[in-house]
Amino acid sequence: MRSEEEILNELIKRFSGQGGLWFSQVPLGLKRYADVPPKYVADLIRVEAPSFKVYPRLDVKYWRRAVSGDPIYKDLNFNGKHVLIIEGKSVADYACIGQVLVYEEAFKGDWPMAQTIELGIAANSFDAWVKETCDRLRIKTWVIDP
Repeated sequence: MRSEEEILNELIKRFSGQGGLWFSQVPLGLKRYADVPPKYVADLIRVEAPSFKVYPRLDVKYWRRAVSGDPIYKDLNFNGKHVLIIEGKSVADYACIGQVLVYEEAFKGDWPMAQTIELGIAANSFDAWVKETCDRLRIKTWVIDP
């Protein structure tokens, strides 16, 4: 069975021909929880773009500057962009669904002008009903073979 990191790397590899900017371990809820360590961290965020680039993991201080609107960090500003928030799991269970839904709300608090927000879960396997529930909620799913 692949680790979460391996699952996410494989997903990025699958998308490589489609472009997109990839950010890993993105802290969310920074505006709401400004004075405390990040409460929520998305495994991956993909921004729709014609070019393909994987950014290294960035320290939370850079994300705080981007959320504040600092023009130096415009590449990290998700306002006006199409984004996909992705959670990686070895086995996706019902808790993953709640997790990505909460991430969406935290993301909206930080980036209220994002054009579109999509959610996704990548996993080796999905517990019973989880994939079907994701389909009904329009949460994208990817099975990454172990």
